[in-house]
Amino acid sequence: MLDNNYNESLKKAYIAKQEDDIDTINDFCEAYNEKLGVQEIADLLKLFNGQASTNEQNEFIVNMLDSIVKKEKQKAVNEIIEQSGILFQERATKCISLILTMIIFWNRDLDISLSESLAAAPNSIKDLYKKALEKKLLFMKGHNVQLIETILNSINISQDCNDI
Repeated sequence: MLDNNYNESLKKAYIAKQEDDIDTINDFCEAYNEKLGVQEIADLLKLFNGQASTNEQNEFIVNMLDSIVKKEKQKAVNEIIEQSGILFQERATKCISLILTMIIFWNRDLDISLSESLAAAPNSIKDLYKKALEKKLLFMKGHNVQLIETILNSINISQDCNDI
């Protein structure tokens, strides 16, 4: 249950994001860590800063998303994908790499599927994730390569089916 100050704190955090104020973002995240649910995922995505001077504030946000994914599993991943258009609006598409790392690698032990979530996504969202996965693939080794390739193949198959 969120307190009555959530909306005001969220507004302050959004302003702080635009001003590259890491301390305020950190304070927001500390205040609401493990208190947010699927319904707040869109709020968190709006807090990503594609122009941040340091990636630290974006890492605070992805950690908040991770706590929701750990609780809500596939439902949370589906919501992240569904709300990913926000990243275009906030000019924060480069933050997709953090989201992918969190979903794919931090939560390997959970029964979640990025491919399943992307299946119903618009092509613009699929393309965003596909490009980020292809970029990640350049730096991956071992088992991680197969994992990324499997997801990329499923995105390509899904896009091909949408084109029919």
